[in-house]
Order: sequence, then C-alpha cells, then structure tokens
Amino acid sequence: MSRSRRAELVTRLGAWFDAERRDLPWRRTRDPYAIWLSEVMLQQTRVKTVDDYPPRSPPPYPTPPHPAPPRSLPSDPLAC
Repeated sequence: MSRSRRAELVTRLGAWFDAERRDLPWRRTRDPYAIWLSEVMLQQTRVKTVDDYPPRSPPPYPTPPHPAPPRSLPSDPLAC
C-alpha cells in the first residue's frame, strides 16, 4: 500500500470514528484501573452490559498491587 493511500485510509477511518463513536464511560476517564476493569468485563460480556455497569465512581475494590521488584537473572539462563 502506498504512503498516500495509507494516509488517506487513516484520515477516512479517523473521520468515521469521530462521527460514529459511542459515548462510553471508559473513554471519559484516564484512570487506568477503571479502563482495565472495563477491558476485562468486555472480554466476557456485551458492550451494553458493561456500559450500564455502575462504575461512574471508582469501584470499592483495592487498587492493583505494585508489581514485584525485578529479580536478578543468572548470567547463563540455560544453566541449571
């Protein structure tokens, strides 16, 4: 695909999305936990169900724990 064709496609797709996108709650937040929770729910159910889900305020769940610190790796990963 040529660069000009790709640019045209990107422009048209962006215009289509701007005109047709639905107003969904997870698009109005920058909270990574709320977005992640929506992603998990959307893997298991329809958008209509998730859209009606109450997290208009943060859910009463704890925030995800901090990841464990990285472990040092052996100098030879194949050595046992």
